[in-house]
Amino acid sequence: MATITDVDEHIINSNLRFTTKFYNELSRNHGNVIFSPLGVYSVLSMIYQGSNEETEKQFARTLNVPNKKAAVNGYNLIMNFLNNLEEVTFYIANKIYIMKSYSLETTFEEVVTNIFSSEIESVNFDLLSTEIANKINKWIEMKTDANFKNIISPDSLKSDIQLVAVNAVCFKGKWLDGFVKHATRVDSFFVANEEKVDCYMMYVNRQFKYKVNEDLDAEILELPYMNENVSMVIILPRSKNGITDLEHKLMNIDLSILTQNVLRVRVKVHLPKFKIEGTVDMKPILKEMSLDMVFDPVKANLSGISTNSERLCVNEIIQKVIIEVNEEGSGVALSEDEVPVITYCGKRPLPEFTADHPFMVLLQVNYGQSANIIFCGKVLRPESTNGSI
Repeated sequence: MATITDVDEHIINSNLRFTTKFYNELSRNHGNVIFSPLGVYSVLSMIYQGSNEETEKQFARTLNVPNKKAAVNGYNLIMNFLNNLEEVTFYIANKIYIMKSYSLETTFEEVVTNIFSSEIESVNFDLLSTEIANKINKWIEMKTDANFKNIISPDSLKSDIQLVAVNAVCFKGKWLDGFVKHATRVDSFFVANEEKVDCYMMYVNRQFKYKVNEDLDAEILELPYMNENVSMVIILPRSKNGITDLEHKLMNIDLSILTQNVLRVRVKVHLPKFKIEGTVDMKPILKEMSLDMVFDPVKANLSGISTNSERLCVNEIIQKVIIEVNEEGSGVALSEDEVPVITYCGKRPLPEFTADHPFMVLLQVNYGQSANIIFCGKVLRPESTNGSI
């Protein structure tokens, strides 16, 4: 089993810098945001192995790695660690679909299969787009135990497609300290200063890592899973309309150390149930991050993927992520009888963490003094009260 000391710190730090840049571009979209930095990093690292010349240099700069070998080794170490975590389930599904007229380089095919545990398939993109989309969607559904459906739209598969890469990331885990099921109530969530919606607000009164960060003007709460190497961090601006300011400030913050050296205190937590389903079209975002050559049919150099003399470029890179937080968390809810009695003898009132307005959320794997971000996003509007408590 991989240990924390095995993880390449350079790759973790590179992933964190990539996370910040990618989120900055993605967050310009309206509405809830969710993506998996590690998922994006994995599919890009895979395509990177088949790039050469200036295209290869763009990949290296975007991924913040010195060379292809560093990307492979670092990714391998991180995935070995994640795949051996107990009490949680985590997997990444990657697949490359390439036009059947392109012959594959054996070395690239071996890297995709053996190093990235992924697949590459030759298809005829000249067929009906609905047929190709169905093929891709069925594979994703099968690889994710039917958690993800319809990741690819036929409309995205236009003519002259050469290569499409898809990525899906799945995580399941149980809270270490579950929310009290019977305490969930309908309450208000302020989507803007004066605009509010009803949501299901969960409650728990336990010891968590909690602090007020004055530099960010935000409260930070860390909720551990059964495997305490994995946790969810909620970053709540103190101002109801402070999410935009918070995002700007986080551009210059190391996300991996937000809860470093933070003590556990007893805190009353009010957190809405929420579910975010995100399909991320990486192409426009990566272009803004200066990884544009790989999408250019004239400039792209992916000669390490195919033996053809004809130039090959990437047409689409799509990611699908779903994150759902409820009393079970991704975990188990406590019944009234299971809630432990905690006696509090202090004179000061207990701090309250009330996430009743937009906040950021991170799901991270902790490696001693640093962490790797698995999911990153923001909740602008939680799920409505249409469902049952």
